Amino acid sequence: MERNPHDRRKPAKTRPPAGDHRQLRGHRHRACLATTAMGLLPTYATIGIWAPVLLVTLRVIQGFSYGGEVTGAVLMTTEFAPRHRRGYIGSFIPAAGPAGLLLATIAIMAVAGMEETDFLSYGWRIPFLLSAVLVLVGLAIRASAPESPVFAGSRTRHSAPILEVFRRHTRTVLLGVGTGFGFYVIFYVLLVFAGSYLTTQLGHPAQVPLVAVAIGSVMVIVFGPLCGSLSDRFGRRPMIVTGSALTALFSFAFFAMLATGGATLIYLAYALAFGLVTIMYSPLITFIAEQFPTAVRFSGASVAGQIGAVRGGGLAPLIATALLAAWGIWAVAAYVCASLLVSLACTLALKETSRSDLTAE
Repeated sequence: MERNPHDRRKPAKTRPPAGDHRQLRGHRHRACLATTAMGLLPTYATIGIWAPVLLVTLRVIQGFSYGGEVTGAVLMTTEFAPRHRRGYIGSFIPAAGPAGLLLATIAIMAVAGMEETDFLSYGWRIPFLLSAVLVLVGLAIRASAPESPVFAGSRTRHSAPILEVFRRHTRTVLLGVGTGFGFYVIFYVLLVFAGSYLTTQLGHPAQVPLVAVAIGSVMVIVFGPLCGSLSDRFGRRPMIVTGSALTALFSFAFFAMLATGGATLIYLAYALAFGLVTIMYSPLITFIAEQFPTAVRFSGASVAGQIGAVRGGGLAPLIATALLAAWGIWAVAAYVCASLLVSLACTLALKETSRSDLTAE
């Protein structure tokens, strides 16, 4: 209906349908607030048991927000990208995670050299507070980001997309969880368990695992885009299957290299492990997201990723520690190997998506 030109009333505002980048900004806001709040937490001496309770709560909020952030960022990049370049362009988002990890490691190493009293007083807060600056830069860049042409051109909208995901795409979600399961296990074993193993069981100083993780992060940053580009040429499934198989085989050699006691060999072990993981990790989120139609792509990929992270990464350090205490380090290697074979099998059960049309309803 045409508007009367003599009507001076302001037209009613209509709320556009929620799109991926709108949800993405919400995730980034929550991650920013949670990270900054960690640096502002009162000490145990001040508020008692509430200090660790608040810390765990903020970490949970941060973790869930990060999961949505990564998925949404991959969707925004791949839905803008040409079909033959989606894997390459989408791979920059997974590579950004280790870039942040590298910066965090450098920040931790910088404050770790402080006097113990200064570190315990305020030094440990500095990395958390500095992270807010990077988040604000990201918010400024994304403030005017348009909706992706794929989502904007979609005629299908769901008032409750999460319900639609479980109603029509349960199999895809479960297979997506399994596809990412092995990656999250090996990633958190490398990031959390192996560092503790090196310091508490093998007697290395804390700087050794920090430097090792920094080296591994560089491997992901350097080789991530290359692996993403190869997934455009050879397909997502071959890359994930190859990465899962090679990392599974290397898991035994990795712990053998750690047990030798030499820092140089430990650094090499981390470099090789992260390099092999990159083969599967680089196209992983893009591959899972491409399994879902546009209207539920964000929700479907986020649910699969979050469940995989909780079931795989969240429990991995605890399971690895229990296996080490009961049967030794080779039981941990077997656990990592088995989890990667789960990823391999689930990947083969999903369709290849590197040539798929994202605009198809």
